[in-house]
Amino acid sequence: MGTISETTLPQINYFYPKTRIGITLIGLAFAAQFLPELVSNIVAIISVVTIGLMHGATDHILYINSEEAEFKTKIPKTFIIKYLFILAAMGSIWLILPKLALGSFLVVSAYHFGQTQLQYVPITESSWLKKLLYTVWGLLILALIVLLNLEESKRLIISAIPSLELGFLTADMSKTIIISLLIATAILFIILKRKLNWKAVLFELVEVLAIALFARQCNLLVSFGLFFGLWHSLRASQVQIDKVSLKQQFSPKLFIKESLPFTIISILGISLMLLATFYLESQIRMEMLFLVAISMLTLPHMFIYERFYNYFDSYRNKQN
Repeated sequence: MGTISETTLPQINYFYPKTRIGITLIGLAFAAQFLPELVSNIVAIISVVTIGLMHGATDHILYINSEEAEFKTKIPKTFIIKYLFILAAMGSIWLILPKLALGSFLVVSAYHFGQTQLQYVPITESSWLKKLLYTVWGLLILALIVLLNLEESKRLIISAIPSLELGFLTADMSKTIIISLLIATAILFIILKRKLNWKAVLFELVEVLAIALFARQCNLLVSFGLFFGLWHSLRASQVQIDKVSLKQQFSPKLFIKESLPFTIISILGISLMLLATFYLESQIRMEMLFLVAISMLTLPHMFIYERFYNYFDSYRNKQN
């Protein structure tokens, strides 16, 4: 394959233009507020607890593939131990140092979101420039979702960390943060202009504008649910199916089958957390507790994906 600038969009590995067009249209439809808010909320929740959780429920397959083994191999004890250890560590940080946990969650999530969105960029995964692009793009998207729903976001965060002072986060400060991240993202794309097709950059711009539009028009739950379920999880699922398929048979049907057990376990675990908080009469809002649970799952999930992408980056280089 030639450089990205010499190809058409459908030929860019893991770009998925049809998927991008589809989810952008869905985002714009939600921004137009055709559906009642209650229905939009339900759709957002369903997208998170289905495809949102499912894309992380196949981490064992990604781990095994990175070990040069077939995914039907018995799940290694090392995977289970490492996964549970990182998950428990993140939970402990939320209990002991919640401010650190919140900051870590935002940065790790930003990097991981950018990694899913932009890993098609033809630079090695070990490049600091690519990692910076992942992080800045992800922070931009999180800023749009969180800061365009500023008061709602503040209430959620304060319910979990009452001592956190967020008075500095005004509407003007939010605009400054968003514009600064937008400029930083644009600068990184300019630096990488020789590596990117202008059509790909145009797609990225349109998607950012669509995310900004529905984040402004919809509430925090719908904004996060749409982005997490469609832009992130659906695309991440497509990438993992196609990458694993390079080595062995792996289809969407197998993806669903293999992800179901851990998806159910995740739903049960999150439900128990919500019930415990209800019976303990905690002040933390259920939406925030759900995000805490997601953050606990995100950290080990991100480490697995980092390993997976690095492995297939090296695998592709060997094939070439």
